[in-house]
Amino acid sequence: MAERKLLAGHAIRRLRRGAGLTQAAMADMLAISPSYLNLVERNQRPISATLLIKLAESFDFDPRSLAAGEPGGGADAIRRRLADPMFADLEIDRNEVEEWLASAPGGAAAFARVFDRIGGGAVVEAGDDPVTLVRREIERWRNHFADLDASAEALADELRLGAGDLYGAIAERLRAKHGLTIRVLPADVLPDTLRRLDLHARQLQLSEMLDPASRTFAVAFQLGQIEAKAEIDALAKGAGFTDRAAERLYRRHLLGYFAAALMMPYARFLRGCETTGYDI
Repeated sequence: MAERKLLAGHAIRRLRRGAGLTQAAMADMLAISPSYLNLVERNQRPISATLLIKLAESFDFDPRSLAAGEPGGGADAIRRRLADPMFADLEIDRNEVEEWLASAPGGAAAFARVFDRIGGGAVVEAGDDPVTLVRREIERWRNHFADLDASAEALADELRLGAGDLYGAIAERLRAKHGLTIRVLPADVLPDTLRRLDLHARQLQLSEMLDPASRTFAVAFQLGQIEAKAEIDALAKGAGFTDRAAERLYRRHLLGYFAAALMMPYARFLRGCETTGYDI
C-alpha cells in the first residue's frame, strides 16, 4: 500500500513560531536548508519520516498532532464555505484557497469558525416544519461536515493505536476518561429503547437486541456527545434554528454523522479506494 504523504505546513509553522524561531534558525536545528523548510511550511513538500524524527527529537510535541487536520477542515472545506451565494462575485479558486491556508492558517481557521457560527447565508422561511428546516441545513452543507470528519478521524486513529477492537477501545475510553461503563441488558429490561444513559449509575445501557455493529455505533454516538460537543455546538448555533425541535433533530443527525465517521473514517476509506483503483 502506498504511504500517505503528510502535508502539515500549518502545524510546522505554528511549532516554529511557538518556539520563537526564524525559518533559518529552525532549519539549522533540523540540519535542512531554509528553502526546504519554506516549501514544507507552504505544503509544497511532504514531511518525510527523517524530518518527522528530527522534529520529535528537537521539540516537545506529539508527532500525531501533525495529522490532526488542517485549519477549517482544509482546502475542500473552505471552498465549500466559499460556495455560499454571498461570495459568488469573488470567484475565489482552489489555488487562492491553498495559498491562504499556507500563508495565514490562523486567518482561515477564524473565517471557518465565524462562518459556521453565523450560519452562512441560510434562509429560514416561516411555517417550515422541523424536518424541512433540518434537511435544508444539511443540504446547505452538502451533508459534509469537515470539522466533524477531522475530529472523528483523529480520534479513530488514537483509539486504534491502542486496540484493534473499536467497540472495546471506545468502551474503555468512556470508562477511563469519562467514568461511564457499558452494560448490556435483556430486552424485557429495556422494552421501549435500544440505549439509555443512566447518569445516576454512570452507565450506558444497551439492549441485547443490538447487533455488534449497532453496539459500536451506540457507544460511538455517546462518545460524540462528550468529545465532539464543541464542534456540534458550533454547527447547531450556526444553523440559527428558532425551533427547538429542529435543533434537537439536527444535533441528533450530527451525532450520528460523527459516530459513522468514527467507525469508518472517510479519509482512510478514500485512501483505500485510491490504492485499489476503486476496485471494491
